[in-house]
Amino acid sequence: MNSAGKFWRRMKMLFQRGRFERELGEEMRLHREMREREEREAGSAPDEARYAAARRFGNVLELRERGRDMWKWNWLEDFFQDVQYGLRLIRKNAGFSAIVVMTLALGIGASTAVFGVADAVLLRPLPYGNEKRLMMVWETNAARSGYHNVVSPANFQFWKKNNTVFDEMAGMYDQNRSLTGEGEPEQIPAQSVSTNIFTLLGVSPLLGRTFSAEEGVANQNHVVILSYGLWKRKFGGDANVVGKTIQLSGVPHVVVGVMPATARLFVPTGSQTGAPPQLWVPIGWPTTTIRPGGRFMMAVARLRSGVSIAEAQGQMDSIVREYTKLFPDFETGWGVRLVPVHKELAGTMRSPLVVLLGAVGFVLLIACANVANLMLSQSAARDREIAVRIALGAGRGRIVRQALTESLVLAAMGGALGYLVALWGNSALLSLAPKNLLGAQEVHMDFRVLIFTTAISILCGLILGAAPAYGARRSAPMEALREGGRSLVAIRGKSLRNIFAVGEIALSLILLAGAGLLIRSFTRLLSVEPGFNPSNLLMMRMTLPATKYSQTGQNIQFFQQMLERVRTLPGVRSATITNSFPLTGTTSGTSFDIVGKPIAPAGARNFTEVQIVEPDYFRTLGIPLLRGRTFSAEEETAMRHVVVISETMAREYFPNEDPIGKKLIIDMKEQNDADEIVGIVGDVKRAGLDSSPGAICYWPHAELPLNSMMLGVRVESDPMALVGSVRGIVAQIDKDLPIFEVETLEHWMGDSVARQRFSALLVGLFAGIAFVLAAVGVYGVIAYAVSQRTREFGVRMALGAEAGDVAWLVLKSGLQIAAIGISLGLLGGLGISQFLRGLLFHVSPYDPVTFVCVAAALGSVTLVACWVPARRATKVDPMVALRQE
Repeated sequence: MNSAGKFWRRMKMLFQRGRFERELGEEMRLHREMREREEREAGSAPDEARYAAARRFGNVLELRERGRDMWKWNWLEDFFQDVQYGLRLIRKNAGFSAIVVMTLALGIGASTAVFGVADAVLLRPLPYGNEKRLMMVWETNAARSGYHNVVSPANFQFWKKNNTVFDEMAGMYDQNRSLTGEGEPEQIPAQSVSTNIFTLLGVSPLLGRTFSAEEGVANQNHVVILSYGLWKRKFGGDANVVGKTIQLSGVPHVVVGVMPATARLFVPTGSQTGAPPQLWVPIGWPTTTIRPGGRFMMAVARLRSGVSIAEAQGQMDSIVREYTKLFPDFETGWGVRLVPVHKELAGTMRSPLVVLLGAVGFVLLIACANVANLMLSQSAARDREIAVRIALGAGRGRIVRQALTESLVLAAMGGALGYLVALWGNSALLSLAPKNLLGAQEVHMDFRVLIFTTAISILCGLILGAAPAYGARRSAPMEALREGGRSLVAIRGKSLRNIFAVGEIALSLILLAGAGLLIRSFTRLLSVEPGFNPSNLLMMRMTLPATKYSQTGQNIQFFQQMLERVRTLPGVRSATITNSFPLTGTTSGTSFDIVGKPIAPAGARNFTEVQIVEPDYFRTLGIPLLRGRTFSAEEETAMRHVVVISETMAREYFPNEDPIGKKLIIDMKEQNDADEIVGIVGDVKRAGLDSSPGAICYWPHAELPLNSMMLGVRVESDPMALVGSVRGIVAQIDKDLPIFEVETLEHWMGDSVARQRFSALLVGLFAGIAFVLAAVGVYGVIAYAVSQRTREFGVRMALGAEAGDVAWLVLKSGLQIAAIGISLGLLGGLGISQFLRGLLFHVSPYDPVTFVCVAAALGSVTLVACWVPARRATKVDPMVALRQE
């Protein structure tokens, strides 16, 4: 539609509005007169007067309704006109619009990607009924503050029997099972669970049923429930699988149910395997009373309605005190702690994700500040246009509404592109994330995430349009229309642009400081000496079924035969077995006494980790022998009551004396005979590189002949190239024995620092983006200021000013902005770095090296960003500048 048509259409609309207002006013006047007359006559008015008043009132209501409809239509018409005008401006200023949209897409996309993961881990409800009342129940030890320990079965039974704060309690523990007879033998991550676990969690089966109470008794628990994934993968989704008998670790089990794909049971942080279970079997509780013993279970409970966590914690503390009186030797020093399941599943990723949300929020703020500066500059360039429109009769509210609509259109385009960026970024984020980041949850870029993207897009649009709208509202048309007059929006917006630039620098410095602290922490963590050599070491686990290797020594013979054959493979330097290599999972520990020394009181017993090894273990891992000797071949196959201890154990429990020859009674074997210390080896960081080495006792396999052991093979080159050969050797000895957890020790070491690497990498990435955006923002502010002062520079140079003087004027403005921004950023960084304390390793939150380096780097880049427009200012030709003005 041409401009003349639009003009007459507008005039017609204004005329209609005026006529409507006059009609409404006249009808309301007549209605008031009729009401006044009726009141004067005090009820004696004829009926027709009342009818006339009613008709008049009806006319008023009808006119008001017509007015509402007309206002709605006019408002929508104005809005669509603003959108059309905004789209035309975007097309006209394609370069400017592309920069704005891409900058917003970067900030919104990064925010959406991080929110998608945080939503799955921290915010999204769990797929369980009454999930807010689900609690993990852990044991705690007073000697190890904050340490969550697994639960003793005897403790669990006592808690379940005596509490009144839980509707139900259930126990579980990991116990991998070998599945045979269904294709290739395979070790399946499994959980032994209480029979009520599924009803407690509110999970129903897809096929069949859950466990009955009768199946939770020893020797009657040979039934199994399959996960949806295992059912599809190994049984082809056979609907008749219920009732089928399968072989699990050599024992027949009847399939009684299949869980749906959405019913993913959680893997708590206390899980030994860290892998989601693919099948469940009931715990076979003995019919007799369970005596206190080892701690290896996890417990989950559902609070009764109306019971708070504090009330439940108080009663559980009382129950533990009662139990301690019954079994003081076993329970003294132990306590209980309730943790909401949702918090438990977030685990150690809660703090890193909160930090990432803060970091990406800063990036979004910096992107908005950058775009706001661009919008202010664009608004200043349109100052004369706005003045003309106001002079022709456009209302200031209409101008403000149009400015906000234009910014919302740009923000909507940035949000749409940002959502696409988030789809890619989300995949990249998950590929970098540690294993088992999400527990029972999955990341879905669904309606929740779309609502978040829409919300922050609208918010960004309102923020970006606020400053130009405010400038348009205060604009002076006569001043803007004056020939040769400078843009008043440019003049008024100068301070606002400087404030945005200062904010960008300050926020960028905070992000850079946080990234610097995390990166320094990560590099120090990687430089830690673990106490062993992880390079070129292949590991794999195998679990011998107890039904097949039931006779004494059969398992030891199997592992010795396997080691002899593996050592003959080409490229193998050494091979060994152990129950658990460093950094590969949870450890086993127990109390002990030293023969000849007083027995420590209950609750203050000596404590040590226990590891089962083969004589060549220390040489294979490169753990140095400090004193004495390691085990002989005879001690590996026959019990000789010998033990090797770690350096920390020797230092803590045998200060100022030689431990060699001393004897220990370790509370783990059925017959706690005294074991003689024959050697001392170097310390090893078993739990993690950021942990302190603890006391460790090493037993030869004959002292505790476990069926589940890990094979470690040191090779000359690529360890994974040897996997096929080792599998072949194991198959020759036992064709039905599956191998699992096949990985290199270097990979396990990388996984042990995955959380720190994840945090440092992503915060560093966001800090780099903020760094670039801040530099671009400062450059934009200074460059625009130079363009506005072209005439001034021309006059100065015409009057004899040197190029250096002009350059200094420009640099001074930029350096003032940088100095204020860096000062504010340092103060903010010192305050916010406190939130990183729990993520840092041997680095202070106030590390001066980090803050000085970050401030220097940001100052240098800001100086470079200012130098480019400063150099351009020195090239101004005085005559050209004055002629243009």
